[in-house]
Amino acid sequence: MKRFTRIPFLFFVGGVLALYARCIFFSFIGLDDAAYTFRNPFVAGGLSVPNIVEAFTNLRHGGIWMPVTYVSYMLDSSICRWTGLPLMGEMHFVNVLLHVANFLLLVKLIRLLLGNGERGMGNGEWGTGNGEWGSVNLQSETRNSELETRNQLSTINYQLSTVIAALASMIWAVHPLRAEPVAWIAARKELLWTLFTLSGIILWIRGMRDAGCGMSFFSRAERVDRVENSGRGMRDEGRGKREEGRGKTPNSKLPTINYQLSTIICCALACLSKPTAMCFPFLLLLVTWWMRKEGRRTFGVRDQKAEVTHNPLPFSLFPFPSSLFPLLSFLIAAATAAIAAYSQTHVAGQNSAALYTAPFAHRLVNALSAIGYYLRATFWPFGLHVDCRAVPGLWPLEAGWNFTALAIASFAALAMMAVANHRRPATQSSTLNSQPSTTIIFSALWFLISLLPTLGLFGSFGMVAHADRFAYLPSMAFAFLLAGFFARKAIAKTLNSKLETQNSTRSTCSTRLNSKLVTLIVIVLFSFVTFQQLSYWRDDWSAHQRALDCDPAHPRAMVHVADARCSRQRDFNGGIALYRKALSLSGTVPKDGLNVGDVKARLAYALASRGGYDDFAEVKKLGSEVLRDFRLDRRGMMLDALGTAFMAEGDAKRAALLFKASIEAPDRFWPKASTRRKLESCK
Repeated sequence: MKRFTRIPFLFFVGGVLALYARCIFFSFIGLDDAAYTFRNPFVAGGLSVPNIVEAFTNLRHGGIWMPVTYVSYMLDSSICRWTGLPLMGEMHFVNVLLHVANFLLLVKLIRLLLGNGERGMGNGEWGTGNGEWGSVNLQSETRNSELETRNQLSTINYQLSTVIAALASMIWAVHPLRAEPVAWIAARKELLWTLFTLSGIILWIRGMRDAGCGMSFFSRAERVDRVENSGRGMRDEGRGKREEGRGKTPNSKLPTINYQLSTIICCALACLSKPTAMCFPFLLLLVTWWMRKEGRRTFGVRDQKAEVTHNPLPFSLFPFPSSLFPLLSFLIAAATAAIAAYSQTHVAGQNSAALYTAPFAHRLVNALSAIGYYLRATFWPFGLHVDCRAVPGLWPLEAGWNFTALAIASFAALAMMAVANHRRPATQSSTLNSQPSTTIIFSALWFLISLLPTLGLFGSFGMVAHADRFAYLPSMAFAFLLAGFFARKAIAKTLNSKLETQNSTRSTCSTRLNSKLVTLIVIVLFSFVTFQQLSYWRDDWSAHQRALDCDPAHPRAMVHVADARCSRQRDFNGGIALYRKALSLSGTVPKDGLNVGDVKARLAYALASRGGYDDFAEVKKLGSEVLRDFRLDRRGMMLDALGTAFMAEGDAKRAALLFKASIEAPDRFWPKASTRRKLESCK
């Protein structure tokens, strides 16, 4: 990387690290963190062969199959056990590092899509890189002027596309929607499947280049044209290389197969990180379409002619057996979808459920509302919180605003395409033959394809209507859109300004500086909002208090806030009031969204801890069913509360029986010391 771009790029990486470094001091969130990590038996035991086998074979834990994510948690547990580091800080630190890695991969991917993933042959010649700008066949008066022009244009294109890719990726990395997946340990699956997806797509593009497809095909065509113009053939060029000791031209089939095999491995790892990665092969098809579509671009620098060559379908260029690799990715995605459906309907500790409990009309309306929410949150990232609940019925929460945002975004995209196509001149002798409609279509398809598995169309959306973490990979579409438009304008103006007057050059540089300044201002504003958003993820209390502030009728948030008030603040009056309100609103969430029996047990325990006479009477009323069958309380919290009530009434024998059953509860997760002390007092 040139010194021109190295310092700003390192500044961006340091900025991302500095912004999210505070997450290292955050605590666990009560929603899923415990169930995935320290309360998960095969994760808490650390990295071992039996635990890894359990992670891959247990399809029912938590209702989601993600063995690679569980293995990463095992590795965290083992590292903390070996080094003595706090588990919470180490897990948050890994999340931050994964986010930085995804930022770097996004920069690389944008540069590849813009056409400058590499410097090419290292000699600064135009056309040796990879990109939508294609290979330029400049016809000049002398060969020296041609090479000089090519070197200048290649340097400009490389530097500008690198800076543009870094700016667009930085906007994505510091956006407030990234706070949830980075600061929430349970959302690491989003970071991992994004990491493997981006890696696989980058390898796919490299494989296409080595197969002679897309933009590397044009680089090869340019080399042929250069050799013919100098009076030599390809045979002479190859002979000259061999005479210089470079050896024979390597066979391109083997590197191509290696890249495709690596892509399939990344596809499998992404699907093993989270089943949402079942969209992986469709993203590959989308990138292939982009490469072929943008590979036909033609442009010129003033009166110098630019030509590109039409390339065939990429699959026909892959030699056997690499032609089977795209099919393997679809088979992996189909297997992942089948396992995801089974895991969703056969959750451990729960009865089997149907995959489609919500009518299709409800799922469709919720999906459209969710898309509108992500669009709205991208441009107006305020009011974000964890656990965005779904409500029974056809009309989701805030559907009016979400549908309005969806309509505005659709109209804006169509208007931009129409205006751009209308303003494009008939001749392209001095400007880039750019089709903004292609960039818009590519970005929209990337957004929808990667978001589709989380919308609930292929299964009931359950208790969560939408979530910020679901937009982690899909929102990269806006980085592609921003980079595409910036690159087209900046590079085209810069290329043409090289042959114009000094005043025109200064004007063009000033225009680019203003665009970058506006982008930097947006990055700074997003960073401030994200910094504030991260403060809501310090612990379980702050996260769910934020959700309750944004959605005052959120029953599950009430339960979590009540837990914090009773356990941390010893505010039993406030906690009991929230428990009762949550029970009264339990009908406003899907049946699987709130465990009414568990909320009653928490309320009973809080009442028993407060210790009023009327409280003990209410505890026995809440636990009347548990008194008839102790097995109904698998966590032991209701049994403990009932034992406390009977002990207060002087029935020590019955209280001891209840305390003993509470200690032996199969799913008990809270300390047993207090219950044992109560049991000893009964004797």
